Amino acid sequence: MYRYSIRQDYIPYYCLLFVYILFSTLFLWKNIFDNSIFSKIKPKTLYLVFSTTVIIIVFLIVHNVDGYTLNVDRWSAMDVGIKSILNGEYPYIAKDHLNQYTSNLPSLFIIGLPFYLLGNVAYLQVFSCAILFYTIQHYFETKKSLYFILLLIISPAFWWEIFCLSDLMSNVFFILCFLIYYNHNFSNDKFKKPILLGSILAFFILTRGIVLVPFVLFFFSDFWKTTLITKTKLIISGLVVFCLLIFMAIHNCENLETLIEYNPLWLQTILLPKYIVIFCLLLPFFISYKIKNFYDDFLKATIFLMILPVVIAFLIKIFQDGLYIILTKKFFDLSYLSMVFPFMILLFINPKKIKIKKQIVQN
Repeated sequence: MYRYSIRQDYIPYYCLLFVYILFSTLFLWKNIFDNSIFSKIKPKTLYLVFSTTVIIIVFLIVHNVDGYTLNVDRWSAMDVGIKSILNGEYPYIAKDHLNQYTSNLPSLFIIGLPFYLLGNVAYLQVFSCAILFYTIQHYFETKKSLYFILLLIISPAFWWEIFCLSDLMSNVFFILCFLIYYNHNFSNDKFKKPILLGSILAFFILTRGIVLVPFVLFFFSDFWKTTLITKTKLIISGLVVFCLLIFMAIHNCENLETLIEYNPLWLQTILLPKYIVIFCLLLPFFISYKIKNFYDDFLKATIFLMILPVVIAFLIKIFQDGLYIILTKKFFDLSYLSMVFPFMILLFINPKKIKIKKQIVQN
C-alpha cells in the first residue's frame, strides 16, 4: 500500500495507512454479522445486496476512469492486441497508450473480445466479479461468502486493479472459479471428460503462464496415475486448442525474426533469468504429489508458488538498485502480488470446515 499511496498528493500516505489498518483491525476483531444490524437481515439477502453493490461500484469505476490518463497499460495492452487481430495484424508489434508492447497471451484476447465490442475491455472486471460472487455463494455457506467479499473489498490491491482497469485479478478470478467448480463436481474422477478438460486447460494456460502453477498442483499427480487412453485424449485435445490459439495470434507475423524478437513469452519473463523461470515452472510438478486437500494443501502451495517468482524478481531488483529506490523511484510492478489474494482469502475463510451445499469428497 505504501508503494502506491505515495503516488498521489491529496492525502498523506501515513494517514491512508493508519485508516486502512484501523478499519481492517476493527473488521477482523468484531463479528459484524452477529453483533450489528446486519444480524437481523437474512444472510442470502445481505449477500445479494453486498455483491450487487460491489458490482455496481466496480462498473461505475471502470466506466468513468479514463484509461489514457493512467500510468498502467494492462487495459490498453489487451485493447491494442484485440484491435490488431481484428485488423489482420500481428498483435505483438502493436504499441499501447504507454508506447509499450503487449504481452497478452492469445486466450486473453478472446476473453476480452466481447467487452472490446461493447466499447471498453475493462468491463471484463465487472463480469469476472459477478462470476466470482456467484461461484462463492453457490458452493459455500452464505456467511462465509460474505466474509470473502468483505475481505476482498478491504484489500487495496483489489481496488488498485479496478481503478487501473487491470485484467490480472479478473484472470485469477476465472481460474479460481473453475477450480472450485471442478473440485466440487469432479473430485472423485478428475478426468471423466478428458477431451473437454484438455481443451479448457489449454485455453486457460494461454491467458497467463503463471496459471500453470495451480493447474499442475491440482491435476498432475492424478493425471500421472490415469490410463494411457485418457492421457492421450487430454493431451491431443489440449494441443489442438493450444495450436489453434497460437496460430490465431501469430499467423499475421511477417517473418521469423519478428516472431523471435516480439513475442509474449519473452516479455513475460524479462525480469527473471531463464533458469529461475524454468525452476519455478518445474517445482509444482513435484509438489503436486504432496497435495491431499483442496482447501488446505492446494491453496497454501498455490499461494507460495505463484508468489515465488515475483519475490525472486523483487529481491534481484533490490540487490541491484536498493530497496528505497525500488519503492519510491524505479519501476517494479508489485501489483503482481495481488494474484494470490483471492487464494489467500479463500484459505483465510476456511470453507473446508463449513457445510458445503454440494457433497464434496476432498482430494
